[in-house]
Amino acid sequence: MTAQRWLLGSVLVSAAVLLTACGGESPAPTQPPAPTSPASSSSAASGDWTKVTTQPKTVEGTFRTAPCEILPAAQLSGLGLPDKPKPAAASCAWSNHSNSRAEVRVELYRDTLLKKFGAEAPKAGSGLEVGKVAGYPSVRSLDGADQRGCMVFTAISDTETLRSYFTSYKTMPAVTPDACGFAEKVLSAVIEKLPAKT
Repeated sequence: MTAQRWLLGSVLVSAAVLLTACGGESPAPTQPPAPTSPASSSSAASGDWTKVTTQPKTVEGTFRTAPCEILPAAQLSGLGLPDKPKPAAASCAWSNHSNSRAEVRVELYRDTLLKKFGAEAPKAGSGLEVGKVAGYPSVRSLDGADQRGCMVFTAISDTETLRSYFTSYKTMPAVTPDACGFAEKVLSAVIEKLPAKT
């Protein structure tokens, strides 16, 4: 019985020594690492390619109320546009139905370039081409494999974007060898007539 008590006592003393040697007290809780702030969107691509760096323009005025009157008859003739266009809300379509059935439309677009295309400029090979129209940032996109159509989006201010859309019926002969160039030419003429945004 005494031997058993001694053995039990030895075991208890050994356990106590072992616990102390191994740091019987529970370790102090470690502080969690300080939260890292996520990278700000400005440090990523910020959409600088869409920023208007020249005098911003606005559709308010003639183009908003009477869009088809923005270009005078002499200028329409020089561009090869018919003098009987079709007006709509902040939009005008010049159609040549009697000959080639081609049409070019210039209209206020509902989104900004940044919202439509994103912060990073479209990459080469995407079918989209970044450029300038009358000094304003733009994106052009050929329409269809035969490239008879083209859509051009141009930011005239931080909040307003114009779209020019050239179409030509497939059953008719090609009206112009450069659909995008023609759409941009008409769009540029319209932009030059727009008032400065104040």
